[in-house]
Amino acid sequence: MTAIASALAQPRGPGQLAPARADSLIRLWLLGLVGDYWTRGDSALPVYDDTRRGERSALGFRQLLAENAPLFRDAPRFMTYLTDSPARLIDGVATTLYWATDSRPGLKPILSVSQLSTLRGAGAGEPMLIATKQLYASHYFDSWLDVAALVDDHARTPSTDVVVVRRVRFDHLPGRSLFDVRGRIVRKMRDALRDELIHTRQSAEAAYEGLHS
Repeated sequence: MTAIASALAQPRGPGQLAPARADSLIRLWLLGLVGDYWTRGDSALPVYDDTRRGERSALGFRQLLAENAPLFRDAPRFMTYLTDSPARLIDGVATTLYWATDSRPGLKPILSVSQLSTLRGAGAGEPMLIATKQLYASHYFDSWLDVAALVDDHARTPSTDVVVVRRVRFDHLPGRSLFDVRGRIVRKMRDALRDELIHTRQSAEAAYEGLHS
C-alpha cells in the first residue's frame, strides 16, 4: 500500500485520472500477490497493519484450519494442501483462484482474493470437500475459511447431506458499542450464508427435477 500511495503521488501524464491509475496499480498488486502465493504458498500471504500491527494472515488461517480439523479427519492430505502452494497439485484436487467485490448496505465495499479448492472422495460414501480460503480482503477480515462437506445419504435415495462451516478472523473492530461494526457484519454474513444455502438447495432441486421430468 505504501508503494501504491507513493506511485499515486507522482506527477500524472495528460489524461491520466487518479481513480483509473489507482485501479491499475491495485490490479497489478493483486496479480503480484497471486503469483507469489502460487510459488510460495502461505508465506506469501499479506501482513495487515491497519487495526492490529503485524497481523499475519497466514497465522490466522492456520488457526482457523486447526479448528476445522474434524472435517478433514478422512482427508489429511487435503488439509496439508491448503497450507502449501496450489501449484503442488495432488490427486483428486482442483483449485481456482479468483477475485471478487462485495457491496452490502451499511458496509464498505470489500475487494477480496480467494482460493476455491475441491477434493472428490475416491470411494463410495467418501465425502466431497470444498474449501474457500481468503488470500486478501480490503476490509474487516484478516483470515477467512469456508469448508463444505457433501455426503451421499444412502438411507434416503437420492439425497445428499451438506455441512457448511464458516470461520472468520476479524480486524480489530468496535463491538458492543454505539458503533457495533462487528455485530453488524456478523448479522449480514449470517443472512448472506442463509440466502446462499437456500439458493443452492433450490437450484439443485430444480436441476434434479429437470433431469427426471
